Amino acid sequence: MRSRITKTGKSVFIAFCALMAAGHGVWAAFSFPNCADLATTDFKAVKLVARADGISEPIKMAIDGDPAGNIDIYWVERLGEVKRYSTATKSIVKLATLAVDFTFESGLTGIALDPGFKTNGWMYFYYGLGNAAKFSYRVTRITLNKTTNTLDIPSEKVVLEFTAGFHKMHTGGAMRFDAAGDLWITTGENEAGVNGPANTNDLRGKILRIHPTADGSYTVPQGNLFPAGTPKTRPEIYVMGSRNPYTLSLDPVRKAIAWGDVGPDQGKDQEEHNFTTVPGNFGWPLFAGNNIAVGAALDPNAPPVTNSGASPLPPAIPAIYSYHQSASMTGPVYYYDQSLPSTVKLPPHLNGAWFVSDFSQNWIEAVNLDAAGKTITKKERIFTDLFGKEIKLAIDMMIGPDGALYVLGYSGGAWFGADAGTSLFRIEYKGSCLPTSGVGLAGIPAPAGHGVRFLKSAVSIDVPGAHSIEVRNPAGRRVSYLTGEGPMVRPLSAVGGPGVYFLTVKTREGVLSKTLIIE
Repeated sequence: MRSRITKTGKSVFIAFCALMAAGHGVWAAFSFPNCADLATTDFKAVKLVARADGISEPIKMAIDGDPAGNIDIYWVERLGEVKRYSTATKSIVKLATLAVDFTFESGLTGIALDPGFKTNGWMYFYYGLGNAAKFSYRVTRITLNKTTNTLDIPSEKVVLEFTAGFHKMHTGGAMRFDAAGDLWITTGENEAGVNGPANTNDLRGKILRIHPTADGSYTVPQGNLFPAGTPKTRPEIYVMGSRNPYTLSLDPVRKAIAWGDVGPDQGKDQEEHNFTTVPGNFGWPLFAGNNIAVGAALDPNAPPVTNSGASPLPPAIPAIYSYHQSASMTGPVYYYDQSLPSTVKLPPHLNGAWFVSDFSQNWIEAVNLDAAGKTITKKERIFTDLFGKEIKLAIDMMIGPDGALYVLGYSGGAWFGADAGTSLFRIEYKGSCLPTSGVGLAGIPAPAGHGVRFLKSAVSIDVPGAHSIEVRNPAGRRVSYLTGEGPMVRPLSAVGGPGVYFLTVKTREGVLSKTLIIE
């Protein structure tokens, strides 16, 4: 068997994205001790796909790459089309047009690649289907035929489905896989009021966590909001009380989820960016923002039970970041990878920053959190020369395997349609600060020359103190666990048969996740 360790083998380890701002010049708050402060001129936006190339109403994307550095960006369009852009060939391929209902805000709004996508070709989609008599939202799995570059529609398996109201706003649809192979799914409230997001027995207005299985069904991992068997609840629910969680990202270091919850237009600070390491109730439709009561004055510690679900409701959790309306879009928590051989990756100044943006206002911010992810320590608007100018109405953003930021620009300024502003961009760092050593993996500067390097079939650790190396298979089962003290090279032998594995290295400098592929 041959093995290789790669940053690009899995979409599950592809971080997430977003950025923008007001103001120009130097970003003094995000300095790095061995480099000059960042300036707006350090970045440029490269348009990969333009409206003239055939992109229309893009909603979500997923990214895949190979060890040679070739990157494929898959995206879904609201009216049902699934497309792919290849950086190797600079070409676009339409993989399929799915039969979906796109009445009002509905349509094809979610995509994710299976952790084993490179071998099984499984792609997951979220869409609405039906009519006024019977309507539902679905998560389905369809196999990509990599020979014909088409989706095998007869292979479609309905993984999860729930009934919803027809011709209603707030769809959700963001999906991400984590390192354990669990699939996280956001669902919109569907204008259901207390009968949706405040109902513990309804999947609308929620963030779900399930574990897809090979037969096309799923199991429910432990640790969600309601243990399996709890009366009047759904065990798939991790977060309840959301209005329209349209974007989602995962923080692999803190084991946290982050999402943007589009708030009501009531002239208050009710727009939400949320970040949590634990399941809970985030309040809607009784509370929004920093637990602002919607309507009557209520006690967030004892929300009234106004639905057919369990009683009492969990206490309402306030947003970690709330502001005055528009449309919140959450992006990634970025971790600088010093071992990644890329000339376009984001610089170490932004290591550990959580990127959040607003779709309607065309700004983006880099937000720093404390180690627990509970408090904002600083934030600053960035990319002011790009967002709202070249890039307009950014609707989804991800970090690629090259460390650059990929952005879907929905349009130049209008919903329900496409125009000259509809594009796929890559934001590249063009500055001079791309050190290959001396940068802590979790934002803590390391002594010069120290770090973690991934070799052909081993991990080189040059960090003092205790360390651990954990290897899990796509099902989340631990197959190997090594611990040690001080600098050493750890061979990755006897991990298992051919396949894809998830590798996590922990040192005193932080945590780094990679993909191990054994052929």
